[in-house]
Amino acid sequence: MHRHSFTQGRGVLLYEGAVREAIHRIKYSGKREYLEVFGQLLTDRMGEQIGRWNPQAVLAVPMHRLARKKRGFNQAEVLAQKVSEETGIPTALALIKTRRTGEQKSLGRQERRRNLRAAFSVKRDFLEESDQLPWSRVLLVDDVYTTGSTVDAVSDVLRSYGVEEIYVLTLCTGHGIA
Repeated sequence: MHRHSFTQGRGVLLYEGAVREAIHRIKYSGKREYLEVFGQLLTDRMGEQIGRWNPQAVLAVPMHRLARKKRGFNQAEVLAQKVSEETGIPTALALIKTRRTGEQKSLGRQERRRNLRAAFSVKRDFLEESDQLPWSRVLLVDDVYTTGSTVDAVSDVLRSYGVEEIYVLTLCTGHGIA
């Protein structure tokens, strides 16, 4: 069994059927308005858990700037902002994707991990004088969790900048997160 870099995580919906179709419409047909409903669902279902985790900031898994420009938005960022609005926990756009990695969906676990090596970093203006991030506990939001490779790669980066507890919240999961 693979040990993850994040502390704990939860997904709200299974990535199948109508939910999978809705996610594809968000990503490939620009249906950003679906994210308002899905963001509300995240906090309705996970608000108590988020309270127990007690994160100091809500962060979104970043997209590469060219992919974001093409899509027009980062779906994880929109979800994170909705969670932030509903919980009162500040959102911080502190992460960047430093290189294009291509689609993950057709890759196996090991290929996904290799594909994501050195793909994420933090924005320098979020670092304190000690070159550490100002939070010890964060909530990391993404749209889909499959193998955990993406959130593991981001969590590794967050840990390298002093974050001790990383809680992951995803809209959909194809597998259990624990």
